[in-house]
Amino acid sequence: MESLGVPYRWITSYVTGDKVYCVHEADDDDAIREHSRRGGFPATVVSVVANEFGPHTAGLRV
Repeated sequence: MESLGVPYRWITSYVTGDKVYCVHEADDDDAIREHSRRGGFPATVVSVVANEFGPHTAGLRV
């Protein structure tokens, strides 16, 4: 989002019964919180992803 003036990219969002979980790439949580504020939706928790795993990292053939 160029208007934030910092590196930022929205990857995807997941919707559950009563919550939305969003995945973003940003240098810090301030950029994500500012995006949230401008969008008019709450970002109550911002967590750093420490690692990723799945079939693509387990050497499984799917």
